[in-house]
Amino acid sequence: MLKSLNKNLNKVYKFSGYVAALFLILVASTFYPENARNLEKNFRNNMIRSFDDSGMQTELPEIEISFWPLLIKWPFLNIARNSDSVLPNSWLQIFQSIKLSNCTLSINPGWSRLNAELQCNKIDVFHLPMRWLRVESLNSSLSRDFYFVHSDFRNLEDKQGWWNMTIKADNLIINGKIISSFHLDYYFSSQKKLVIEWPNLKEKMVLINEPEQLRVVLSGVKKNYGILSQSLHTQIISLL
Repeated sequence: MLKSLNKNLNKVYKFSGYVAALFLILVASTFYPENARNLEKNFRNNMIRSFDDSGMQTELPEIEISFWPLLIKWPFLNIARNSDSVLPNSWLQIFQSIKLSNCTLSINPGWSRLNAELQCNKIDVFHLPMRWLRVESLNSSLSRDFYFVHSDFRNLEDKQGWWNMTIKADNLIINGKIISSFHLDYYFSSQKKLVIEWPNLKEKMVLINEPEQLRVVLSGVKKNYGILSQSLHTQIISLL
């Protein structure tokens, strides 16, 4: 119990530090325009480095940051997986490329979280197909080709656990298929649960980090989906 309390307090301290740092950055940048240019450069470098750590190369020619409110704009962002991964069947390998055109990211502080909204003219996504193995005894369908890496989920929660994120696009393209407008919200309801909602469709999906799998629960659907851990996935595939 004390360990859990200390962990939660550390998150509070970390969040308070983020808010204070953000406030100081805003004040400093207001009075010193060159600081804004340095911030733009640092943001761009950190964005590129973040995806490089995931084995994806990032093309982000330029960005523009303005304050009061905090807005980050870019004309083009291309994130692509151009090299073989150390874990070729990791669940993150599903996404091969994402292109975001004419985007504005707005960030506002909430009571306990940061609220961010990404509005783009176009989002173009290419992903690998997913095949599922139906297991009636588990009332679940398991991924045939990909396994789950728990550290990836923990890293995502550590970076975005304090965010309420909204993504909107006038045009969405998935594997070459054009879809009209797009609206998605996501947030972590706990360290183990990522909630994804489509407000316009009134649909919701919950990703649950479990010891043996990433469980995918769809609202209104009586069956579950699962991406097994690497060791369990290897055992199941060998049996098949």
